[in-house]
Amino acid sequence: MAAPDGSTSSYGTQTGYKYTYRPVMDAITLFFILLALVTGLVGALYAVALARRRVRRVAAGGQPAWPRYHVRYYTFALLFIAFDMEMAYMYPWAAVFKGLGWFAFAEIGFFLTVLGLGIVYAWREGALEWS
Repeated sequence: MAAPDGSTSSYGTQTGYKYTYRPVMDAITLFFILLALVTGLVGALYAVALARRRVRRVAAGGQPAWPRYHVRYYTFALLFIAFDMEMAYMYPWAAVFKGLGWFAFAEIGFFLTVLGLGIVYAWREGALEWS
């Protein structure tokens, strides 16, 4: 059966919510099927890779299967996240700066002051020295 515009669609021939959402449900179903297949394939390949390298998983309390990192790495990670969040905060601020005027300028000044004090404190404590 052809539609008034001349197109022939297998989904457009019937009415009702069951048939109008059918393409969406088909796409979602296909997505979950592919997700399950890819997840299973990755899990199987991971198990094969572990078996080839003879890596064994250990229970709690045993020797770890990977090396431990120094706590200084975590300090650098936290500093990176702090400055990354600074940029995530400054982009929307820059978009509304003209509309807010001096209030926005004072707000970002306070924010950068607190951030600057934090980096000065980390520098004084030796958190930025690599040894």
